[in-house]
Amino acid sequence: MPETISQLIEGRFGLPAKADASHEANAALRTLLSHRVCRDYRPDAVPDAVLDVALAAAFSSPSKSDLQQASVVIVRDAAKRAVLHGLVPSMPWVAGAPLLMVFCGDNRRARRIAQLRGKAHPNDTLDMFMN
Repeated sequence: MPETISQLIEGRFGLPAKADASHEANAALRTLLSHRVCRDYRPDAVPDAVLDVALAAAFSSPSKSDLQQASVVIVRDAAKRAVLHGLVPSMPWVAGAPLLMVFCGDNRRARRIAQLRGKAHPNDTLDMFMN
C-alpha cells in the first residue's frame, strides 16, 4: 500500500509530521523512512586489536574542522551495562552486547593530546568554543 511521506515520518518517530500528507513517498524515501535496525550481538569478547581498528577508523572520518572532538568510554563490565540499560530500557542490546562504546562530546580532547605530546595547540580558536 502506498504511503505518504508524513505517514512514514509519523510511523518512524511516533510524532505528527509537518510534511504534506498528500505527497506519496518515492522508493528512496520509503526505504530510508521505513528502515529499522534490530541489534543482536554474539556474547564473544571483542579483541582489543579489533576495537583499536574500529576506533581508528571512526576517528579518521571527517568531523567539524577535523577536530575529532569526542572521547569514547568503553564499558565491558556487564553490571555497568545493566545499569546503563536501566536508563534506556527500550534498548535491550545495551545489556546484552559484549561491550558498549559511549561517545562523549569532548572539545578538550585535542588540547590534552597536544599537551601530552609537548606540542602547541594551533586550533585553540573561537571555532573550538563554538563546537
